[in-house]
Amino acid sequence: MSAVQLPEQCYLLGLVRGDQLFSLSDDPEIAEQDWVIAITLNEMLLPELKVCLQQSSSQI
Repeated sequence: MSAVQLPEQCYLLGLVRGDQLFSLSDDPEIAEQDWVIAITLNEMLLPELKVCLQQSSSQI
C-alpha cells in the first residue's frame, strides 16, 4: 500500500480483506477483492482521491 500515490490532505488508513482489517503499518499488498480505507480532510479532493484509488486498483 505504500506505493499508492494520493493527493495532499488524503490518507490511507488500511484495508479490509474478507473479515480481516489490515492497518497501514502492516504495509499489506493490495489484492483484487480488498476494500481500501482512505480519507480526505478536504471534500473538494474526493473526486481526485477516487481517481487515484481506481488507478491503484487497476494496477493489481
